[in-house]
Amino acid sequence: AIPYFRKHYEFHEDGSSDVHTQWRLTALGKPEWWEFVAPLVCAALSALGDAVYESLPPAVLQSFFRDERMVAAVANLKMWQSLGFMAQFIVGAVVKSLPVRLISLTMVFVAAFGALVVLEKRVASVSGSEAPSERCPAADTSAARVSGTTNEVKA
Repeated sequence: AIPYFRKHYEFHEDGSSDVHTQWRLTALGKPEWWEFVAPLVCAALSALGDAVYESLPPAVLQSFFRDERMVAAVANLKMWQSLGFMAQFIVGAVVKSLPVRLISLTMVFVAAFGALVVLEKRVASVSGSEAPSERCPAADTSAARVSGTTNEVKA
C-alpha cells in the first residue's frame, strides 16, 4: 500500500441508503490537506505529459518531412497510433502478467529509440544543429521546392 494515500474511511453496508452512515471514519482520522491536493497534482502532471506526447511526434515528423510528404507522414503516424491503441487493448486482455507487459514495453521503447537514432544520424537532425543537406543530398532539393528557390549557380 502507498503510505501517502491512507484509508481514512471504510464502507459499512448496513442496509440503509444513507451514505453518511455507511462511510465511517477510521482510526487514522480525517485526511490532511495535502491528501486532497496530491491526486489533483498527479492528474495535472499526467495531462502535461499527455499534451507533450500528443504534440511532439507530429512536430518531429514535420521537421523531417518539409515537403509534400508531410501530410502522408502525419497520416502514417496517426495510423500507427491507432494500431498501437488496438494492440494495447489486445495485450491488456490477453497478457495477464505485469512483468511480461513491462518487458515487452521496454523492448518496444528501445526499438523506437533506435529508430529515432537512425533518423537522427541518416535522415535529419531532430535538434536542427546541422543542416539536412549536409547529411542527405535529397533534403537539399526538397528544401528548395518548399522555399521556392533553386540551387542553380548563375554565371
